[in-house]
Amino acid sequence: MKLRAVGYMANEELVNFRKECWKMECKRPGIDVEYLSAAVKLAGFEVEVLPEDIRMEEILALIGNGSVDISVHTIVQSIDRMQLVDFTTPINYILYGFIAKESDELKVQDFIIDSISPEIILLMIVAFTFSPLLMWFFSGYQQNYILWLLHSVRVLLKQDGEIKRRYTTSNSLFTISWIWFCFFFTLFYESAMKSNLLLSTKKGYEFQEINGLIDALDNKGWKLMIQESGWTGNDFCRNKYQCERLKAHEKDAIHVPVDYDLKKIPPKTVMFTGTYSNQLPTDVCYYNKGHRVLFIKDLTLGSGLLAYAVNKNQTFVLDKLNRALAKMQDSYENFARRYSAPYLPYRRIESSNESYALRIAYLWPLFRLCLILLGVSLGLLIGERLMESSFLHIHLLHEECRCEGKDFRHLTRHSFIAGTLKIKRIKKIVERSTI
Repeated sequence: MKLRAVGYMANEELVNFRKECWKMECKRPGIDVEYLSAAVKLAGFEVEVLPEDIRMEEILALIGNGSVDISVHTIVQSIDRMQLVDFTTPINYILYGFIAKESDELKVQDFIIDSISPEIILLMIVAFTFSPLLMWFFSGYQQNYILWLLHSVRVLLKQDGEIKRRYTTSNSLFTISWIWFCFFFTLFYESAMKSNLLLSTKKGYEFQEINGLIDALDNKGWKLMIQESGWTGNDFCRNKYQCERLKAHEKDAIHVPVDYDLKKIPPKTVMFTGTYSNQLPTDVCYYNKGHRVLFIKDLTLGSGLLAYAVNKNQTFVLDKLNRALAKMQDSYENFARRYSAPYLPYRRIESSNESYALRIAYLWPLFRLCLILLGVSLGLLIGERLMESSFLHIHLLHEECRCEGKDFRHLTRHSFIAGTLKIKRIKKIVERSTI
């Protein structure tokens, strides 16, 4: 029995016909073509290929209406397509992911500031607002609010010290509860900081699932690249929010032709794609190691089934072909290795310079808070010096006016500025007046 087959003229390594040779017996016709040729021989069939390069919709339509019997290469199986045609036993899987260039940026979490979530910050603000107030109340209105606030902060920073301010038994009990709160918060902060510290790494990529991609597009300056007749956001989004966000970014996407060389993809640019399971040994692989282009598997999406499409009326052919494919089980990779090797696994191998840079990067979150506090301290110091200098000028001008019998209130701004330029003379007047 001779089966009529149809499909693409060329599609990566799966099918590779040429105008001068468009049949199953061609030299190196493609992985799927060779695999189908071996299966139909086991099943006792022959295959005649129609020399037409047509799109997927036309392939399914021709098989569905009985114009042809089978596809010459595998097709992604879906519920919609199963309404039109039958599928053989899956022989391979397609894995969904992204093409992007390797990132050189250091991925170091700010494990000091970012270790406290907004909810915890709000809790601390409420605690430090009401705790001094309650201490003042339970102590019988001893001291004032500011002193109790400083006392609360001191307990947080030095929990093993002696607590001197108590005044009443009720205040002692409340202070114990405040010490416990401070102890619990300290443990929480230490565990959160250790967790964020362990997340810091130099990964080389910024996302491994669709939500991370959307975050990179929204906040980190990434752009979409869409290939003609290729994958789009609709093939990857799983809810209304994801689809809307991706659709908004597709308006500003970079559109490239089918034959675009993916090795030239710009930095911070990502393209939706899919690859075959035999090509991907790990979740992140080098699509092209020389140009540092990565294939990043989406960890949240399942794999697609790849199978040959068969006309629904050819149940006898489908049954015989499935039996032949069962005998050839686990042999697909042997056919695939004759055409291409799997992608190289992406593993981070840091040089000594990179390790040094990473250690230096860890120090920045550690000392940033110290630098902020140092800056605030310097600002306060400068402010205090300016205020002291201003008060000194005012005092000296007042003394000068008192000695010369003038009314200090009638000093103009000009006389104030002029007075600051005569400090030495004013000091002499003050000294003379004090003798």
